[in-house]
Amino acid sequence: MPSSLLTSPAFGRLVRSLKQRQATVTVVESCCGGVINASIMAQPGASAVYWGGSVAYRAQKAKPFLLNDAALH
Repeated sequence: MPSSLLTSPAFGRLVRSLKQRQATVTVVESCCGGVINASIMAQPGASAVYWGGSVAYRAQKAKPFLLNDAALH
């Protein structure tokens, strides 16, 4: 994984924005192999906003993480 992705300013802005809003994030990836999850967790303070994540290569596996909500899926 390119280290530049882990230190991307975009992921830092995401974490800061979530902290300001007192919100959390859950990531379910199907084609990035965990890169999005790792990039978020590489940011300082990410544990305060990161609820969890999964790499689900089948849509059916992702549904429980998305509260079985078709709009989120």
